[in-house]
Amino acid sequence: MKSRISLFVLAAAGAACASLSGCGEDGSIGSSLLEDQVQIVVDSSFTISGSSEQVRSIRPRTLTELLGNVTIPGYGTISSSVVAQFLPAVALDTATFTADNVDSIFMNFRYVPGSFIGDSIVPMGVTVYPLTRQLPSDIDSDFSPEGYFSSSDVLGSTVYTASTLDNDSLAKLTTRTVAVKLPVEFGRKLYKAFEDNPADYAGGAIFTSKVFPGFYARSTFGSGRLLRATRTSMTMHLRAIKENASTGKKDTVNSVQEYYAVAPEVINNNNLSVTLDPALTDRINTGSALLVAPLGYESRLRFPAPEIMAAYRNHGSSLAVLNSVTMSIPVDSVVESKMVGIPPYVLLVLSKDRDDFFSGNKLPDNKTSFYASYDQSSGSYSFTALGTYINELLEREEEIKEEDYTFSLVPVMVNFELDMTSYSQRYIVSEVIPYIEGPVAAELDLENAKIKLTYSKQIQL
Repeated sequence: MKSRISLFVLAAAGAACASLSGCGEDGSIGSSLLEDQVQIVVDSSFTISGSSEQVRSIRPRTLTELLGNVTIPGYGTISSSVVAQFLPAVALDTATFTADNVDSIFMNFRYVPGSFIGDSIVPMGVTVYPLTRQLPSDIDSDFSPEGYFSSSDVLGSTVYTASTLDNDSLAKLTTRTVAVKLPVEFGRKLYKAFEDNPADYAGGAIFTSKVFPGFYARSTFGSGRLLRATRTSMTMHLRAIKENASTGKKDTVNSVQEYYAVAPEVINNNNLSVTLDPALTDRINTGSALLVAPLGYESRLRFPAPEIMAAYRNHGSSLAVLNSVTMSIPVDSVVESKMVGIPPYVLLVLSKDRDDFFSGNKLPDNKTSFYASYDQSSGSYSFTALGTYINELLEREEEIKEEDYTFSLVPVMVNFELDMTSYSQRYIVSEVIPYIEGPVAAELDLENAKIKLTYSKQIQL
């Protein structure tokens, strides 16, 4: 459907003409100003098509760790284990303690209340193993830890629930912890490594190379819950007997130190496995465009750039200015479960640039990559800044190719940070990574997607 709003250009051309020599002899300038009409054209006659495309692996750089497994009717089964490295503190308190003073050491998987998918009460077990060699730098979600650990070499294990029933003090905590006790000899070995060579604690790369390659954690007991830990660290409990200089008596000095943590500077990888419910795969097989994450499906879309360009150029020889190009895509929930939501954010990126976007940790540039949040009130994703993309295509001298208007729509997580360069408080996008927070699924309603081209043009009366 096309709509036109006509606005006359008003100018003080008559007064200006009187003061210009020769203006009366050549009426073309005056007539063009007085007789021109500006027409705003809104064209929404475009359609978009697409299909589902399987995602076999993702490489999200995130501190989130998913542990466990859960089956959700209508969605399928998702399970995850973790391999990760630690960033050490650059200095340990060797003035007060020695390696022999390490009393105990724990690996802690911390999560916020409710940060899990599935049953909170079911007991589940976690087992931790030391890695036997360095993790590959190009690791992704289909990584197999086989060959990187020994099942007979266990650092520690524990059984836990996510329930706080009958425990008022635990219920009041803002974070909760799955604590795995590790061998005290392991803790003393880490401490001794710093005593012998502090330079080995200078950074994550040298620490993992010289001291401790990392760990592998997996669920070894129970099912029905996928835990989402947001911080993983190791805490040392230190105890030393010291003589009090003022009293001459022996005092016990206790300290708890978090010297090791999973951080952005080191590798943290979720080893994901997803088996989708036949109800979802049936939709895909019939041609539906779905978004399923993590490690499920994204949508490949044919954006009608050639048709938009043709409609814009159809204004003839008149001067025209492109105002905007917008797109709104309605989505529907496809899984009737509170454990499965609709992706909160999506990335629209040229398919040819998709892999480079994530591997290069790029941000949306509003030229060939864009992001949108899910609007619950309208049930859709809206992209309002596609004009620059179309303008750049219009300015090309060569003919555009299919790869120039084939896009991937990807479920993502978008992180923000405070813009310290702004006088007013505002947040800017700091990171866009494949969605990994838990199960999400939605179907794109492409038949009811709305794409609007708005441009202004001058016409002569």
